[in-house]
Amino acid sequence: MRKLLFAGVTLAALGVIGPAEAADLPAEPVYKGGPLIVPVYDWTGFYLGISGGYSRGNAANSYAITGFAPVAGSTHMDGGVFGGQAGFNWQANRNFVVGLEVDLQGTWQNGTDNPPAVSTTACAGAICAVTTNVVGVDQKLRWFGTARGRVGFLPWDHVMLFVTGGAAFGEIESNPSVTNTVQLTNNGVPFGAPFTQIASGTAINTHAGWTVGGGSEWVLSGPWTAKLEYLFVDLGTVTNTLVGGGAVPTVVASSHVRDNIVRIGLNYRFGGPVSARY
Repeated sequence: MRKLLFAGVTLAALGVIGPAEAADLPAEPVYKGGPLIVPVYDWTGFYLGISGGYSRGNAANSYAITGFAPVAGSTHMDGGVFGGQAGFNWQANRNFVVGLEVDLQGTWQNGTDNPPAVSTTACAGAICAVTTNVVGVDQKLRWFGTARGRVGFLPWDHVMLFVTGGAAFGEIESNPSVTNTVQLTNNGVPFGAPFTQIASGTAINTHAGWTVGGGSEWVLSGPWTAKLEYLFVDLGTVTNTLVGGGAVPTVVASSHVRDNIVRIGLNYRFGGPVSARY
């Protein structure tokens, strides 16, 4: 009987002590996940790059020929372009980027203008002298450069749409020639061999103007970005004088040079690492 009573007391004591000791144990730790980190591309920093493409240029020409009526024509200067650029971007906030860019491009743009011939006739009785002048010019846009501001909008972190504008400058080479021909006629019928003289020259002009355009740029990987852009360039009007000799008249030629450029580019950005948004 005593043994049964002792066993009962012992079990009761264990039942009381067990829960008390369990209550003194530390609670199981609760682990929570860290904050969500979303990487955001930062466009801020200096960059260098290369670019190339194709351009359709035009020179609207007018020719003042001493002693003859003026004539007009145009030179289509189409060809490839290639060069490099450097710039700086500053990301003002999550959606906007402002910056500056300068570029320099060599070109293979060239063309020829052959405006209509102009003539005069001087007669003494039935004998007349018909003088004809043919003006021609070969033109090249040897190189051009721009210094522009850029304003970009970020529809996504890795894509920028931008507008751009600023100053432009370039070098135009003109190679004009004038062919002067005198033909004698008798009652309107040519006789004798025509007498021909030719004058030619070369003029190189560096001229400044303006440019405006736009495009898009997107991240390839890390600091590497690619771009596609269009630029309209207006280099203004250059004027050259070809002084004739003998029967060849002096010609003053004026050319208003414009260019339409489409090009792609590759940039490497320095600084402005990828930041994190929580």
